[in-house]
Amino acid sequence: MYYDFARPRKGWSRSGAWGGGTAHSPVSMWERGTAPGRGFAVCTMLILAHRGASKYAPENTLPAFRKAIELEVDGVELDIQLTKDKVPVVLHSDKLTELTTTYLFAHATPLRALKTIDAGSPFSPAFAGERIPALDEVLALLAGHARAHPSFCINLELKAQPYWHFGMEDRVVAVVRAHRLAGQILFSSFSPLVLWRLKRLAPEIPRALLIEPRAFFFLRMSFFGTIATITNLHPFHETTTPDLVRQARQRGWKIICWTVNTRTEISRAVALGVDGIITDDPVLAREVMEQTTNAV
Repeated sequence: MYYDFARPRKGWSRSGAWGGGTAHSPVSMWERGTAPGRGFAVCTMLILAHRGASKYAPENTLPAFRKAIELEVDGVELDIQLTKDKVPVVLHSDKLTELTTTYLFAHATPLRALKTIDAGSPFSPAFAGERIPALDEVLALLAGHARAHPSFCINLELKAQPYWHFGMEDRVVAVVRAHRLAGQILFSSFSPLVLWRLKRLAPEIPRALLIEPRAFFFLRMSFFGTIATITNLHPFHETTTPDLVRQARQRGWKIICWTVNTRTEISRAVALGVDGIITDDPVLAREVMEQTTNAV
């Protein structure tokens, strides 16, 4: 089932989809209705937990995704690398020094060796012995919650690396289909080529182009977004402007910006009318959204 957010959930009305579907009305993520004696407005901006609930547990680990479920977020964002033996793993950087004290590269390390690395202790001794999970493990963990909550979004960011990641798209799509989660997946990548390959392999799954704050990014967005036939645009929050939102709307693209962590940044995203944010602090994001809703 491909959820279009037409169905209200937990008191938040959805007026569009996180991928595909119809574009938002001019009020974007606000839906107005009536209540006894007054009008009301409900903020419907999606909150995606960045690398799981990474403020509370080691990023991209099973505890981080369990915590995200506990916090009842609208979805999660996670990163995918490929091991030496071509297994998709949930890991932000190919350089393991970013997360661990190990001087290895994921692409040059087989899964069995990766599983010996402690990915939890650098975050906190309480998570000592936590391992880097395979994508299969993470989707197995999320599957039950996703099926019970059809609006739950799983944003898979595929990392674009040189030749050693060739074939990643095929393997990721195979894992997604094995867990029957295609209807709740949103692919994203900085690489238009990766998105183009995903379009050919799984045209039914929405695709988002990630945009870095660099020169000529408007041109890059327009050109590569068209080639990859994207449904979403995921810009860095500081480069998300009213003009960018307008251009995306004209093309029928949803906008989810990253990584939105402070009260000021979250409030600005709400004011811009983006469709969602990727954040390390989903608790603060929900608090700001509820305060904004109550203030209307």
